[in-house]
Amino acid sequence: MPRRWKNSSRKVKLIATLAALGMLAVIPIQFATGQTPLALEPQDAGYIRLQMDPAGNSFRYFNPDNSLNASQTFKASSCRYTPVSPASGFNLVGLSPTPGTSAVGYSTSGSAKYGLGVNTAEGTGKCTQVNAPNELLKLELQNGPSQAFGGKYIDYMELDIEWKFNATINIDLYREGVRVDGLVVSCANSDCGPDSADGDNNRVRVPATGAVLFDEMRLFATGGSGAAVTLEAGADGTPAFPSGLGASLSTKDSVFHVVGLGEGVLSCGAGSNVAFEGAAVTVTRLSAPGDPTSNPDGSECVPINYELTRDGNLVDFLKDPTQDPNASFKVEVTPWNPEAAQNPIPASTVFPPNPSGESLLWCDGTSAAPVMPAGDHFWCLVSQNAELVGGGQMQVYETVLLEGDARITRG
Repeated sequence: MPRRWKNSSRKVKLIATLAALGMLAVIPIQFATGQTPLALEPQDAGYIRLQMDPAGNSFRYFNPDNSLNASQTFKASSCRYTPVSPASGFNLVGLSPTPGTSAVGYSTSGSAKYGLGVNTAEGTGKCTQVNAPNELLKLELQNGPSQAFGGKYIDYMELDIEWKFNATINIDLYREGVRVDGLVVSCANSDCGPDSADGDNNRVRVPATGAVLFDEMRLFATGGSGAAVTLEAGADGTPAFPSGLGASLSTKDSVFHVVGLGEGVLSCGAGSNVAFEGAAVTVTRLSAPGDPTSNPDGSECVPINYELTRDGNLVDFLKDPTQDPNASFKVEVTPWNPEAAQNPIPASTVFPPNPSGESLLWCDGTSAAPVMPAGDHFWCLVSQNAELVGGGQMQVYETVLLEGDARITRG
């Protein structure tokens, strides 16, 4: 991952800190020799099964131990996807069609049964087809800060796709609205479509190899007259992807592998902007005064994945550097572990920028309006105090500002 340094003038930093206790950029940590570099790494978080057959119609989320965690059930009504539970709509996977005047198509009868597509009066194909050139079916993982998959992504999926009239399958993958990968598969048969049997189905892995984090899939067809694709789930008997997730589960369902990135998501505004590690470490994401949708510098507040850990007198705060480089935080340790009582109170050691660590410096300005000291510093101390706890020991309380992924220690 490339090293990214914030390029902000001291005037900008001063404005931000006056507004909301400081600016935080996103950069990777570089630690001293012998220390392990830290980064947010995807962790297995289970899988989603899309079932569409006579036995049921649902998205079901399973934990890594294969226990059922949650479900989203639906039915067909006038050849449209109709929520059953939750009745309000989508709790696991959101679905939406293009054009916006259309509906998500779904049927459990006829030649087009057990397929998801686009139901539109403007289209010329069946209601469960995604027809070229103007129709598109979007699936979105519900991974906002307060949603079922907060902090999680899909990293690959194995889909059952049917096609019609030499259609080319197009699947684009997006993360936070930015395209990150895609797959294009051409049909070799003369009539590929949901009105035929399994011979016109294709089990595709997306991405074709490896993994990429995404939270949105867009399915559409390209080709000549009548070209269309449909998302299905094995009702025609399409075999699972060889040696894939579906095969390991002995299912022909379409399947989506889920990973967690960090322990959660921090956004701006009360209710989703605070992270805790035990009772003594608090990280607060800051927003512009009176505007919970913006960072202190006025830029849009984008939710970020994070990991906050404490091991004795070592605290690490990591974030995903691709999400919001203008996010701002206040970190409070209340208190550190007991240590020998001293006066003056020794400084904590912080990383970065010095790969060997440096003593935490006091901020310029005041505790109400702190300013990062001049030079290549990415931390500064807002407040520090200590209290005696007996046996010749004290406990130190600190509030700091920082710019970058954070490691601070009194070890």
